[in-house]
This record gives sequence, structure tokens and C-alpha cells, in this order.
Amino acid sequence: MRAATIEHLVCPYTGGPLVLDTVAARSGDDIDYGLVRGESFEFPIVAGVLLLGLGKGYGGHEEALAPYVPIQAAAVDYLRRGDVEGLLRWLRAHSPLVHRLAIGGFDDYEHFAVESHIRSARLEAAALAADADYGVLGDIGVRRRLARALPAPVAARAHRRLAVVRARAAAARARRSPNTVLDGSFYAQRFYSPRAAATALQVARLPIGSRVLSLCGGHGMFENLLARSGRIPEHLVCLDGQLINLLAVKRFVTAEIDAICSDAQFHLPFRDGSFDAVFSSTCLPEIPAQAHFIRESIRVTDAAGWTMFDSMWALDSGVLRCDPYRPYRYLQNFLPRVRDYRAVIDRFAGARTAGYAISRRPADLLDGPRWAFEDERIIAELSDPVDTELNALVIDRERFPGFVDADHSALAGALSPSPAYRVERGPDAGARLRRRPEFDVLSPVFASSDFAGLPGSVELGATDGHTRRLELFAAGALAALPIGYRREQRDDHAGPHGQGLPVTR
Repeated sequence: MRAATIEHLVCPYTGGPLVLDTVAARSGDDIDYGLVRGESFEFPIVAGVLLLGLGKGYGGHEEALAPYVPIQAAAVDYLRRGDVEGLLRWLRAHSPLVHRLAIGGFDDYEHFAVESHIRSARLEAAALAADADYGVLGDIGVRRRLARALPAPVAARAHRRLAVVRARAAAARARRSPNTVLDGSFYAQRFYSPRAAATALQVARLPIGSRVLSLCGGHGMFENLLARSGRIPEHLVCLDGQLINLLAVKRFVTAEIDAICSDAQFHLPFRDGSFDAVFSSTCLPEIPAQAHFIRESIRVTDAAGWTMFDSMWALDSGVLRCDPYRPYRYLQNFLPRVRDYRAVIDRFAGARTAGYAISRRPADLLDGPRWAFEDERIIAELSDPVDTELNALVIDRERFPGFVDADHSALAGALSPSPAYRVERGPDAGARLRRRPEFDVLSPVFASSDFAGLPGSVELGATDGHTRRLELFAAGALAALPIGYRREQRDDHAGPHGQGLPVTR
């Protein structure tokens, strides 16, 4: 977190200024550990992340992986005394995952993703077992079957013990075969899915400017697209409700961010028009205060800038408003139809105009953006959708400088084989990609409805040009993986174009 960034922040609770008060450790211009003083609280900086929230972040059972309020309280206590080592010892004892990320642990993103999944799965199993006591949430079926055979208190204890046994067995399977975790990981798939490629091609046509805000970015899909395309702006601010997410972005995607951990349902800690671009993806439907999130996102966007709400969905995608098996958030206020987002976003666009685009296969976006801004075009786009997800772009059409010609050279050179493929050595220093059976049938979370499927096999030549590589990117065979996704990617000699091509033994 840079001191210069702190000077431009506004307290989300009082509207007053925030001032850097204590620096306990720094790396050049970046404050690694310190305290930021507002009118009503001292906010700690931990491993470069400003903990600006005052309550637990969004995450349900996952909160136990990074207990936010205890971490914040410990950080304030230790950093008042300048005791960074003491804080790290506390983190190691009470939040091992945060500690490992804070000290630069984990060989690569894949190791982190597997370990975080194993820890999270144990907590999820415990939450589902405990919440089943109410009879309306959690593992209701298992709990009821036990209750028919055992007295109520005994049934509850047996259910919890069963959950522990199952979680331990699942953890053992995950460690023996990590692909079973990675293949089903929403966060990991965000880096190589066709949906991510479609987003990359949309963003490539937008001017980035020097000030960019990423909201609720998860493990950094958007930040990764900017980094791999050579478009990291001078100021990239990332705000997320979960500390682990922000630490993962800094560790595996790019360290060139100013990270803020805060609840997006409060006021954003920025002045009006602070950013040239504001981006969020897959998060708007997950936020209960959707109107506030839309209004705040637009408020902090410069009049000549753009605000993008990427990958929105609704009940017509098959999700449930009351999902007893989703402890991340059991109850969610989803709209009836994805096209209903037009009315919600238009309600808060003000003098700006919202354009809309139903998600589609990446190949349709190679030639340019597909936004509909005129009423007739919007109606046509939304009345016969080719997919269940919708994207929105809010601009002032009088001040927006316009779409840009995409320079895909940096992105094309950074592409590597998708984890959906096994890689074999091919002729003439090339490679042969073979689709893994796990990706013969694709989840709707992974690809849009009009995406025909991943090609079964692909030949990569050592002299393939950018056009060919972009076509394979759109087809899902190549992906823009983060530089820290796996260790093999960092081997300069591993494959054509300097990209790591791990070979299946």
C-alpha cells in the first residue's frame, strides 16, 4: 500500500480523511505494515493490505480461514508497538493460510488453491452439519436419517463426527490427486475458462487510463488480464471483502496493486470520479446491497471513464434464492431474469448511459466489442439471449473517448496451455495438447451456452504467430495464466515463445 494512495482515501464511515500514522515496515514506497488513522479508528496495514473494514468480510464459513476481526485487533495491538514479528507469530498460530501468504509462502498458485480448498472444505462440512440442527439448512437429509435412529443430542453429535470423517477423507483424496480440486475450483477456472477469455477480449477494447479500480476481484482474474496484456496502470487499486483474496493477488498475480480489505456494501473509500475505469466481475449478484454497489461504482468513476459490471446472472441461470447446501450464503436476493438488470442499472446510471451485452463465445469478440447502447439494440440483445449471463458498461457517451484498437501482441506472447489439456512433446520443438476427459462436458460456469466445446487435440508450433495463438485462446486451448500459477511457467527453456509447457509423463 503506497503512502500516496492513502492520501487520497476517504473514511467510509465518517467521510473524513485518512492519514498514515505509523510505519512498522516498508519496501521502498510500499507500506508493508503500519497504521492508518481516521477520525474514528486506527486501521492496520498487514502484508501490504489496508484492513479498512470493521467487521467480517463476505465468505460464510470461510471466515474461519482468516478471522477478520481478531486479525485486525491483533494487528492494531502489535503494530502500535512496531512489533511486526510478533504479529507474524500470532498469524502463524491463528491463521496459518494468511501467515503463509504474508511471508511469500507456497510454491505457486496451484499449491495455494489446493491447500485453501482443503481447509475450506473442512469448515464447510462442519457448517453444513451444525446448521442442519435447524431442519431447514445444511445436510438436512443426513441429519434427519440419524435423528430417526438416535435421540436428538446423540444424532447431532454423530452428524458432526460424520462430517469430520468425511472432511478428512476428502482432504486425503485432494492431496493425492490435486487435479480433483483444481478442476472444480471456481477461482482457478477463472484464469483459463472461455468466459475469462471473452472478458479479456472485451476489456482489450477499453481505454485503461492511469487510475483503475478492481472491485471484489477474487483471486485476480482482471488484474491478471491487465498484467499479461502489458496494461497495468500507474495506479491499480483492488478492494475485496476477503483478506486471503487480496494476498493471493499480490502473491501470484501482480504485486503492483494497492489492496484494501473492506465490505463493498459500505461507501467506497474514494472521492467522486477518482478512477478512469472501475471493473467488477461475477460479484454484483452476490452482493445483497446491489443498488448501493452500482451507485457507488458509478460515483467513483471519472466522467470520461467507464464502469463495467461483468458476468451477472439471475434465477433463470438455475441458481436458488434459498439454497440449503450453500453455506457461503444460504439466502441470496437474485433477480428473476438476467435481463432485469437493465432496469436496476439504468436506475442509477444518471446522466450516463449503460450498454449491454449477453455473454458469448470468445471467437465472436476477436473483431471487436458487442455492446448495445441504443434502445432497439438492447431490446434485441436481451429478448433472445444466447447465454444466461449479462455484462453492462456504463459511460458518458459525450465524454467517453471511445473504444481502442486492441494490441494483442503482449497477451498472445504470454499465453500458455490451458490446464484443461495434457501437454506432450510435438515435432519441431512444438507441443501437442490433448483435452483431458474431465473437460469433455463443460459447466455453464466455465463457458457460455453458445460455446461448442474445447477442441479434442491441438498442435502448437514453435513458430505459431500471434493470430494463431489468439484463435487458440478464443477456442480455450491456450490461457493467460498468472505468472505464479505453476512453477513450470517460470522455466525459460520449457517451451515455444518462452512459455512453460509442462509435459505429461
